[in-house]
Amino acid sequence: MSANTNVYVCSKPLQYFNIRNLPKEDQFKRVLIIEDKFKDAYKFYQQVIEFDKDWHEVIFIDNRSKIFWICLFKYSVANFYYYLDFMLKASILLYVLLCKKIFVYEEGISAYRTEIFAKTANHKRKIRKFFGMSEYAGLHPRTKGIYVYNKEKYLKTFSFLKRKLNPLPFKVPFQEMIENNLPLALKIFQFNANEIFSDVINKKVLFYITAWPINESALQQISVDGYDYIVIKPHPHIREINLPAAWENAKTIVIESVILAEFLVEILRERDNIIDIYHHNSSAVMYLQPDSHINSINNF
Repeated sequence: MSANTNVYVCSKPLQYFNIRNLPKEDQFKRVLIIEDKFKDAYKFYQQVIEFDKDWHEVIFIDNRSKIFWICLFKYSVANFYYYLDFMLKASILLYVLLCKKIFVYEEGISAYRTEIFAKTANHKRKIRKFFGMSEYAGLHPRTKGIYVYNKEKYLKTFSFLKRKLNPLPFKVPFQEMIENNLPLALKIFQFNANEIFSDVINKKVLFYITAWPINESALQQISVDGYDYIVIKPHPHIREINLPAAWENAKTIVIESVILAEFLVEILRERDNIIDIYHHNSSAVMYLQPDSHINSINNF
């Protein structure tokens, strides 16, 4: 059994890149666990092993319960980093996990939400409260702190709680993290930007991040006239996408890769395009601000 190990767990690519933005502790062995919860997860795992040499070991699992056994029999865990601590199964896992300290990290808008359990039956909320399960990110009884990109927003959002909050900083701001990781992302996702966006340079681009399932009525509301290119980033759970007739043309590019929308926006910006972004409450635009390349951000 390896002593003094830090274990990091992710269940989607965004979480992986956020993990890479956590402060490092060189005295500990670093182990990354990738859960099989997204499209092409095993391929992603293989690419991480090939291109990211920052880990002492990378493990692929198809069941969350295996995390418990890994931390029980394979490693002596000093610090455990997880992406949530308020859902039932995750909360139970954190209660029984053998490790010294548990931290969670922001994976999107859920870190700042207060209404996740608002429609949950009252008796179920009472049961959760009885077992000490929090309804908010970073407040599990065993969680020592939560890494967030917006400390002030986190503190303000949960200021109504009569308890100590412990938001912790990532190494660099979100947008800087995206810029720093773009070369690695292109390798891991095997994304050839020069091929896919060969002529998408200094153009007017409509960038659409779809909902799941795809919202066809939303597509019909967007006028595609006046754009040189339409770039569509399907939700990772969408395997086949049916487009309105107006969108079916040579200037429409559907991204088949599971590469993050954040990286696609950065690529389009680097190629001097003017971008209008349309989305459905996507966390991909949380830290984007209109600038010389992003003309507008539109939420349905």
